[in-house]
Amino acid sequence: MRINKARENPETDSLKKEDPAPSRPTAEELADGKILLQLKHNFLEDRRAENFVQIVCCLRDSTVTVPMHVEIPEELKGKITQEILEGKEESEYREDLKYFPMTVTNDAEEVSMAVFSNEEEIRGFYSQGEDCVFEEISMLDCIEFFNGLDDCEQIVLDPFTEPLIITKDLASLIATIKYKDESDS
Repeated sequence: MRINKARENPETDSLKKEDPAPSRPTAEELADGKILLQLKHNFLEDRRAENFVQIVCCLRDSTVTVPMHVEIPEELKGKITQEILEGKEESEYREDLKYFPMTVTNDAEEVSMAVFSNEEEIRGFYSQGEDCVFEEISMLDCIEFFNGLDDCEQIVLDPFTEPLIITKDLASLIATIKYKDESDS
């Protein structure tokens, strides 16, 4: 996988790599994924400890988009609408559907669960349709889901633009790391 040069992002100029670690962002500040993108870029450009802590803390509190393949039992085909697949419409059939994360394989043949910092990063690579939906889930829920997968060795954030590899060890750290202004209580 090739790492592309990150796009300039004027909305996150306050997070340039020479700035001190930020305090914990609000859910509203994290919602569009721009802070996550900037912190990821900072870390990939300069792997200092401060940048590592910033990206790991931000990942802990972020929501990511996961493209999921949907397996529909043969007897339910024709009864399932896109709204049911995406969870926007209640249905007695939803429990019978099976969701599997889309994976990518790198040159070393490592299989990774593909996750995206926002929908802009996913466009052009996957599209929602009959057998694919985009699930927005917290990174912590994503890690829990990942830990239950036997065939994935790692998570890759934004695999087609500026990939960040999240190993099993890093995934377990994400849940426990704290911002510098958080107490242990």
